[in-house]
Amino acid sequence: MISNKASFDMYELSVIFGEDNVICDDTFSCLSVSTDSRKISGGELFVALKGESFDGHDKVIDAFDSGAVAALVSKDWYDSLKTKPNNNYILCKDTLDGLGKLARFHRDRFRLPVVAIAGSNGKTTTKEICSSILELKFKTLKTYKNFNNRVGVPLMLLSLDETYEAAVLEIGTNEPGEIAMLSNICNPTHGLITNIGKEHLEFLLNLDGVEMEETFLFGYLRSKGGIALINMDDDRLSRYEPILDNKLSFGSNDSSGLKASYSFDETLCATISFEYEETKLSAKLQIPGIAPALNAIAAAAVGFILELPAETIAQGIERFNNQDDSDYGRMKVINYKDCIILNDTYNANPSSMMMSLQTLDKMSSKSNKIAVLGDMFELGKEAEAEHLNILLMAANFADEVLLLGDNMRAAHKKTGKGQHFENHEGIAEYLKNATLNSAILVKGSRGMKMEKVVNILLGK
Repeated sequence: MISNKASFDMYELSVIFGEDNVICDDTFSCLSVSTDSRKISGGELFVALKGESFDGHDKVIDAFDSGAVAALVSKDWYDSLKTKPNNNYILCKDTLDGLGKLARFHRDRFRLPVVAIAGSNGKTTTKEICSSILELKFKTLKTYKNFNNRVGVPLMLLSLDETYEAAVLEIGTNEPGEIAMLSNICNPTHGLITNIGKEHLEFLLNLDGVEMEETFLFGYLRSKGGIALINMDDDRLSRYEPILDNKLSFGSNDSSGLKASYSFDETLCATISFEYEETKLSAKLQIPGIAPALNAIAAAAVGFILELPAETIAQGIERFNNQDDSDYGRMKVINYKDCIILNDTYNANPSSMMMSLQTLDKMSSKSNKIAVLGDMFELGKEAEAEHLNILLMAANFADEVLLLGDNMRAAHKKTGKGQHFENHEGIAEYLKNATLNSAILVKGSRGMKMEKVVNILLGK
């Protein structure tokens, strides 16, 4: 869990929320901010968030009993109290919005590069490679795990202190307006959109909706004089290059400010060549796949715009390795018997599925290719068509396609492609007898928990 030492006094809270909404002692100050009443140890401002299955207002008294010095609560909740407790309260219309206001006020205390990373795919890997580069020169705050939403981003910003020299923050969305809100909270100096792909179509509807949502980041940067990093290999994003003044474009396109190309070795790890102004360099990734190569190019653009030496950028790329301890993975390579498992089970949408299948297709070191695919979520009315498209593509790229989930079952019935299984265990048992010398891609949306297949194979 992320901790912080973001302190606020009564005057600062009055500036943020209005004097009439700060019901505190004249000498009030807090030592940090917390959204979890179980983690209160003394001196915190407790923010009573409300979710679908919980309400932090039910824990306000517990927070005070544990040592919280004040609580940020809904004004409607406070007004509904028949007896007003003798505690310090800060009132706001919506506590989630209030958390964002606290974070923005705290963020503006610091003068440092803040890089916001948005996009449909590859945000986390881009953030990690970018951090791997920047950490060689700056003490860098980076997004922890999946803290990329309206709760997580403020908590990351609140953890800023005077020791940090840069921040790389992932900002995500699943409905219209979130990128605009998170951009306003982050107040980034630099912004990067990895790509525009088919994500969260349940609410964003189509690619036009995704583009409109994601590019709010560019709009914010333009309004504040920030620097946009533009992926010229994305047809939708490249259109913004002529209308943005402060920018660095990147990609394989000849018109890119940072021009990059890549080639793969037999393990599908990319060697990337860069040209930027008078500088040329190359760097080799430790992890396989097309997507990580593209993510590394985007991360390098951040390094160049922040004027890091070329050798530092190359070193940051080459030292990056995503082999963490989590069960799910982002193209995590696992040796299994004489096979290779590509554990790409963190999440999936049509764009990332296509990229992973292309990676599997290029695995020339293995004679047999198996795609294990679970359902993709949050596609709304496009779900049937997108699962059909992915299954047909998988049938072309892989020798065997193993399927899990209701949408994949429907696509299988309609096309006759692949084999559908009822559970993870059935797929794992099948794979235990897989053809020798196979490359096995395992991928699906987070809710499908496709890592269970990998865990069974590995005896976990």
